[in-house]
Amino acid sequence: MTRLSAFFRPRTIAFVGATEDEAKLGGRRYRSLVAGGFAGSIFAVHPRAPSVRGRPAFPTLRAIPEPVDLAVVVVPRDAVRPVIEDCAARNVPAVMVITAGFGEVDAEGRRLEDELAALVRRGGGRLLGPNCAGLYSGSTGINLGGAEVPSGPIALVSQSGNLLLDFNLRAAAAGLGFTRQATIGNAADLDAVDLIADCLDDPDTKAVLAYVEGMGEGRGRALVDTVRRHRARKPVVVLKPGRSEAGRRAALTHTGTLAGEDRVASAALRGAGILRADGIAEAWAITEALCRCPALAGDGVALVSDGGGHATLLADCLGLAGFALPAFPDATRDALARLLPPRAAIANPLDFAGVVESDPTVLPEGLAVCLSASNADAVVVAGHFGGYHRIGGAGLAPREIAAAEAVASVASGHGKPVVFQSIHADVPTASHTVLREAGIPVVRAPDDAVRMLSGLRDAARRPKPSASSRDAPGFAPSAAFQRRAEGLLRSPGPSGALAEPETRSLLEAAGFEVPEWRVAANADEAANAADDWPRTAMKLITPGAVHRSERGYVLLDLAGAPAIRKGAETLLARCPAGERPAARLLVTPMLEPGLEIICSAIRDPQFGPTVMAGPGGTSVESLDEVVFHLAPLDREEARSLLSGLSAPRTTTGLRRPPPQPEECKELVDRLVRLGVLLAALPELEEIELNPVIVTPAGARIADARAVVRRCSPHDLP
Repeated sequence: MTRLSAFFRPRTIAFVGATEDEAKLGGRRYRSLVAGGFAGSIFAVHPRAPSVRGRPAFPTLRAIPEPVDLAVVVVPRDAVRPVIEDCAARNVPAVMVITAGFGEVDAEGRRLEDELAALVRRGGGRLLGPNCAGLYSGSTGINLGGAEVPSGPIALVSQSGNLLLDFNLRAAAAGLGFTRQATIGNAADLDAVDLIADCLDDPDTKAVLAYVEGMGEGRGRALVDTVRRHRARKPVVVLKPGRSEAGRRAALTHTGTLAGEDRVASAALRGAGILRADGIAEAWAITEALCRCPALAGDGVALVSDGGGHATLLADCLGLAGFALPAFPDATRDALARLLPPRAAIANPLDFAGVVESDPTVLPEGLAVCLSASNADAVVVAGHFGGYHRIGGAGLAPREIAAAEAVASVASGHGKPVVFQSIHADVPTASHTVLREAGIPVVRAPDDAVRMLSGLRDAARRPKPSASSRDAPGFAPSAAFQRRAEGLLRSPGPSGALAEPETRSLLEAAGFEVPEWRVAANADEAANAADDWPRTAMKLITPGAVHRSERGYVLLDLAGAPAIRKGAETLLARCPAGERPAARLLVTPMLEPGLEIICSAIRDPQFGPTVMAGPGGTSVESLDEVVFHLAPLDREEARSLLSGLSAPRTTTGLRRPPPQPEECKELVDRLVRLGVLLAALPELEEIELNPVIVTPAGARIADARAVVRRCSPHDLP
């Protein structure tokens, strides 16, 4: 039994708001429940009727003489609370509220739904909804969605009832279906994470498909941890909108603008092995492939076609997706030459040149040869198989079916994915049914065939499950460090920014190697502080300045006491009068020129502590080139993160390749420590090292900034 068994495997169901009027929401849901074949007891709750659709009816839920496992509530909004009070009094373990008009409408609705959730939890139960579109459980014959649901191996979790209907139609057309479905509505209690976790526990489910519009604070991290640690290696496909810039928030530092960024979500999901889809078609294509195809071992694809056009388009799509169409080995070419006439193109793509359109039985023979090629990890068959009889006459139909049966036999013997692209896929034919029943997908669009292979490749690269939190070598925060950090974090500026001297002190307390630095109050102190350095950098530190270079608060390459003294006077003169009493000068030796990298850590609202790296410096365009990984992370993950960088700039402005392995050692240490630091300090919103200057001698921190926030218990890692 799973943790939410009362929803998917109840013994009794009470339907509050049952009616025979199918024009009403309750009427449609109640009809599909009665017609679904549920073997347990169904009790209708109706104020007057003795029965509804042949099932006994009671005036209230309290009047039902048996224990109720699942209560379904479809009554006007103002009548929902009394029903929930009845559920709590009866200790109903599972409550689903279909009624809308709560948190999706206004703040008062949100307050009401929070009260409903609290009432249900007080009675020992869990709440699904409100504003929930339905629920389906194939194993127990529960259909509370009001529409027909095909059965199969997929669990579907959705925040949208319309998406649920869309996937039902796609599944029916493909000959697949669902073990269970649940829509979460407003998620006042149970959310997508809870339901996905329960789906992973379900023995009948082979793959999980989820449409998730948004997640509460910290719930993205909960999803990642749930999937990463789960003992079952079931694939999870997530369709999550939000890739536009509309949701990005304004923040104090370059790093801060990326909190809540969609790229954080993508990186987090990818790191957990969750397959993220860009749209409905891709989500379904990936899910179908995962349910039907064997694992994909590599990137080599053999492309087989009954004509040139579709093969050319597919070859282009495959190449753009990172797949290879390797030349066939000599043995493969010789076998194909014996099978096909001279006019056939014996290459990859393989063009049958019209042979299979008149003799479909040649197709499985050619497929067998291609599957035997040592460099072919998958085969895509393109064109219009399944519709040859529509062009060449009805007499070809039995031969196509025979060919499909032979293809199924050939494919099963090789253990490699086989995908058919056919222009007739949307109009079912008997030969397509044979292929699909044998676990061979048949799709209409060339893009869908490539999406399937891409999903299989991503699934094969999923990280191994982790039984506990990631081990992250770095520093172990001690009690002394915590006390030191607490003192430093008490003094942020009015905007929450921590001044660079305090940020550098925090880094040193955490074991970072920070270049020598000193603080001065005036020009004389600055000159004395930098007296023994050949070249000096100097910054004006004020409570209101975050991006100092944009305000002219940074001077570089100062040599000698006179230059330093003059520079200090210049910086202090630029300071607004209101900030001058708190102004300080930070002096530090000039660093050797090198590659500029930004290394940062942010606290993402959904996914928590996250490490980021990218091209460094002051250019805002670098924000489009950064890469992310959830923290804490280990050294191998940090190295992988750095390998994903685009070409950063040097301090002279030139582009060059990302850091090479010999340059990465200290950068890796910086990233690992940043992740541990943010996870250890809930008060810390973000911390940014920008730039870190990378040279053969090491990675030196040229500038550091941090932001402190007020934290709550929800902020704890």
